[in-house]
Amino acid sequence: MRTLTLLVTAFLLFSFQQAKEFYHIIKVDGTIVNTATGKPIAPGDNIKPNDQLKFNSPYASALVISNTRGKFTLKYQSTESKDLFNDNKELLAMANTTVTPIGSRGMLATRGIGISEVKDLKSYFGTENFYVIGKSLSVKLNKNAYPLNDKQGIIFAYSQNDKEQAKKIGFSNQYLKIEESDLISGKMMKDTAEPVLKDIKVYKIDNGGKKSESLTQMNLVFMNDQKLKDEFDVIIPFLKDQKLERFKVIDYLKSYFYDVYGRTDPDVLFITINKEVAKYFPQ
Repeated sequence: MRTLTLLVTAFLLFSFQQAKEFYHIIKVDGTIVNTATGKPIAPGDNIKPNDQLKFNSPYASALVISNTRGKFTLKYQSTESKDLFNDNKELLAMANTTVTPIGSRGMLATRGIGISEVKDLKSYFGTENFYVIGKSLSVKLNKNAYPLNDKQGIIFAYSQNDKEQAKKIGFSNQYLKIEESDLISGKMMKDTAEPVLKDIKVYKIDNGGKKSESLTQMNLVFMNDQKLKDEFDVIIPFLKDQKLERFKVIDYLKSYFYDVYGRTDPDVLFITINKEVAKYFPQ
């Protein structure tokens, strides 16, 4: 009898949580219609777990935050022969069957604003995607590890438009200057909202290039800073409604970026977040 009571209680608690839960839409790629309203979902909307969604293609997706359970990717989950279509051959699914949790990357910022310098570029850039927020990045390198002068410096080797390129990255004193306009052709910048250079090999050179040391290989993404700010501007009011304090909102947004995207310069990320948060938490 006690076991039955516990099972019933657990079921009721789960049902209550489901009834209260909703997904806050952060961004949408493609078109996903909430059939309850007949309108496409958009950033800032809230949808219920049992809302039926209509996807314009299997590739349409959204990024959402649950008010009770964390961050999710919302995307139609193909079940092949079990796919549910309406009479117009549109993909239909309940919202709670389309969400996949976004796991934590466990990434922590290791530099302080205006204080530290990079001593290990492999740890800084990583080996996957590295995001430059905006069109340029200035990062201070440790002089003993990476002296920057006419004969010593950092080279990016990569392929663009089927041509192999190797460019020494500009610098000023001990600040490495990574510029979108120096690395990416005008055509790619025009055709792509967020240009990506894949498989960049990063080298440290010495003696005018006669000596080189391979440091890492990564993808370099120039991220549209306004789109990121717009994304934060959808999240911050949601977190404020959840009664989070200012500093917890900042910590949440830092973790959000690292979990959803990946590596970036921690100083630039903090400054970007702090400016957006200040709009909602005036000091």
